[in-house]
Amino acid sequence: MHTSQPPPVQPALLLRWLGALCRVHLIGAAHLPQEGVIFVMRRSHAALFRTIYNQILTQRQGFLILAPESDAQWQAGLVHLQDGRDVLLPLSTGDEGERQLLAGFQLARAAGRQLWPVGISAAPVIGPRRTGGHVHPLPGARVVVVFDTPFEVPQQPEEIPAAWSAAILHQLQQAEGQARDILATWRRQGKTPAP
Repeated sequence: MHTSQPPPVQPALLLRWLGALCRVHLIGAAHLPQEGVIFVMRRSHAALFRTIYNQILTQRQGFLILAPESDAQWQAGLVHLQDGRDVLLPLSTGDEGERQLLAGFQLARAAGRQLWPVGISAAPVIGPRRTGGHVHPLPGARVVVVFDTPFEVPQQPEEIPAAWSAAILHQLQQAEGQARDILATWRRQGKTPAP
């Protein structure tokens, strides 16, 4: 008698399944341009955003998640943007996040595209400490995604000022705060927020 182990559950499959059981509300998605953009978010929210993108933002042309250590992938990101597709820039914390933002500014400048800070809040979730640094919503969770005002990267000055990173991080914090506030109101009042 042959007994075999079932195949391991793939995280992407699990997220698709969980994503289908969540209620998601998007704020600001109607203002996204048709051509590709660079979405900037916390690394902990990248897997959740990927699921939302694939299930809800189906009119978009597809995306590439940039890995901070891969120069070849940054070149592929430029091609994606030029072809009208999107790029996800999941930010790490600290100095690594600063380097990622600098590369993101250079990519946006080279492709002539905008950076869109994305704030995400979800509840109830399995937190990052238990899931390898990612937020995973539980079945029945409510998720709010806020697309903040885009950051247009000018061609001048040639050297990218540190103030630009501070501005994007501030916008990201604002979007995350807005997503948390909207989620708290949604959970308290029980009615879907206005887009």
